[in-house]
Amino acid sequence: MIRILMLGGTGAIGESILSVIGNDVVYDITVTSRNKRKSLYANVHYLLGNANDFDFINTIEDNSFDVLIDFMNYRNEILKTNFSKLIRIAKQYVFLSSARVYDNSMPFIDESCSLLANTTENQSFKDSGTYAVKKAHQEKYVLKNGCNKVTIVRPYKTYSSDRLQLGEYEIKHWLNRIINDKPIVLNRGILDKYTALTDGVDVAKGIVELLGNEAALGQIFQVVTNEYMTWNDVLLLYSEILHKYSYKPVIYLADDTKEIDKLFEGGYQMPYDIMYNRRFHSANISKITQITYKSMKDGLQEAIALYLQNHTKGNYISTEYDNIVDWYIEYHDLVRWEDGLNA
Repeated sequence: MIRILMLGGTGAIGESILSVIGNDVVYDITVTSRNKRKSLYANVHYLLGNANDFDFINTIEDNSFDVLIDFMNYRNEILKTNFSKLIRIAKQYVFLSSARVYDNSMPFIDESCSLLANTTENQSFKDSGTYAVKKAHQEKYVLKNGCNKVTIVRPYKTYSSDRLQLGEYEIKHWLNRIINDKPIVLNRGILDKYTALTDGVDVAKGIVELLGNEAALGQIFQVVTNEYMTWNDVLLLYSEILHKYSYKPVIYLADDTKEIDKLFEGGYQMPYDIMYNRRFHSANISKITQITYKSMKDGLQEAIALYLQNHTKGNYISTEYDNIVDWYIEYHDLVRWEDGLNA
């Protein structure tokens, strides 16, 4: 039996891992949570506590697990404080990073490509503590101090029926507005940029292949589909399903969306990720296992259809994001995106 501890494993990828192995007798899984939870799986248990808290982490015995999967989004100083204990808990320490760490120097991205934190000349971005910079620094730290126990995992944008991205926006930013007859705004510049969206269950299956695998120790693995589409192609897929469910999205295009972008990592996510072409070649994991990824077209259409089947219009509560988008539409001269399905 493989004993697994998941820190911060109640998010999208963690839940997908549980859906894959939670009822498999090969695994015994403990998940930390700050809130009481009832397990939906035979071999999953919850441990109440805050995984940021060193005192809580210190209650876990050394060598009490085979694998520790760390999903936490630490501040750098918290990781450094906790790491000497974290690395002793299990035989393998799996650190969840992100493929957002890469710069845009190569047309196709593999694990050897250069990282933004090392190549950017924008000092304010390097000092910003944004996700891509922070994860790059933390990768370096855990590999240096991990005693050959560390496996780095870099997923990119993962989706499910509860999580569907459109550029930098999540469901609450774009899809729920459309469902409630509210227009959205996109930066025109993203439409011809390539992206890769990977089914969350496929990412989970890839991570599972690395657990307890000696060939994964001291290594970095992308778990990302090799398929890619432009954001315009993704938008067309979404629009097709929306029309089938009698929604007619109103989408405006703008040349500059800085006022909106500032809500997303201080405005850095758009220029340092979404505006890059993101096409991947996940070379390292293909040496260990052959993963069959769901096609982007089929997977995205299935996911959005499932979401629409289970969600209806309701009392829409405006957020700061909504207020800025509404203001932007009112006071800017915008062009409407045409999907060819409006007739």
